[in-house]
Amino acid sequence: MTAKHSLILHPFISGLPGSNPSPRRPYRLRRFPAAARISHRRRSTDRRGVTVPDAQRIPLFPLNLVLFPGQTLPLHIFEERYKEMLKRCLRENLPFGIVLIKETGRASRGSPHSVGTTAYVTSVNEVPEGRCTIPAPHHGECYHIICRGDERFRVTNLDRREAEYLVGDIEQLPDESSPPPAMAMVAQRVVSLFDDYYRSLVALMGGWQRETPPGEPTMMFDMAALVAGQAQVQGGSGEGDGPKAIIVPSLPDSPARLANVVASELNVQPEVKQELLELPSALARLQREAEILSEETPQMQERLQQQHRRRYTAFGMSN
Repeated sequence: MTAKHSLILHPFISGLPGSNPSPRRPYRLRRFPAAARISHRRRSTDRRGVTVPDAQRIPLFPLNLVLFPGQTLPLHIFEERYKEMLKRCLRENLPFGIVLIKETGRASRGSPHSVGTTAYVTSVNEVPEGRCTIPAPHHGECYHIICRGDERFRVTNLDRREAEYLVGDIEQLPDESSPPPAMAMVAQRVVSLFDDYYRSLVALMGGWQRETPPGEPTMMFDMAALVAGQAQVQGGSGEGDGPKAIIVPSLPDSPARLANVVASELNVQPEVKQELLELPSALARLQREAEILSEETPQMQERLQQQHRRRYTAFGMSN
């Protein structure tokens, strides 16, 4: 669900990479619709002669983050092995799997968690050598991509020999079904808790978020939507000096989608997000999110008050 709002872009948003288009962009921009997918499953025939999908084999991208289904994620691809992975995914229209790296000692360095999310590339910006503004040590061209989370999966087998990057056999991990009345009740509580949490989070980042009237969903600062909207505003006709209205996503009505959106927006450690991703159902995810929001919101509001006190104290000393 989306709603149209008048939104003034704040410095903490417009200053992020990719939000300030510059005249130096001779890059080749290619877009790949999510619907244009081919099968990436190995298939076999069961005893009844029906074709059924076996485990999928896809490239795996271990990162220090957790991706949820439906979430949009920008990535900077500059390592040679992952550039090869990206080219393969684009060539074969494959997803790749984003998995959180375990941090349990040197012996498991680089080993991923077994549950992750498939990601499809939706846009690619190829940046020629020497033109990249992101400070990362790399040679040759690099790629700024946007991908979107699709489905949860569990890794059944890892292969470190097929390619320079990690490859794995995976099986889909759909959410277990839950009673709709219970889903609706917990979702309503999460929506209420999330509005206070999100406004506090935006305030800590230097922005401002209006309080949501009863019955209205919280507006979300989806970076892909905001960057696209800002580019549209900057590239428009320039008529009028008032605030520009752009499409800003809001919390979805579906409890299942709500569980993933809230999980992706929580400002918590990756291990906590991994715990949410691995929960068996959307209902369990919503219940855990309600607990986290109840714990985190008062702490965040206290940090915000401390921030205000420091500002007022510094202002008083300067006068």
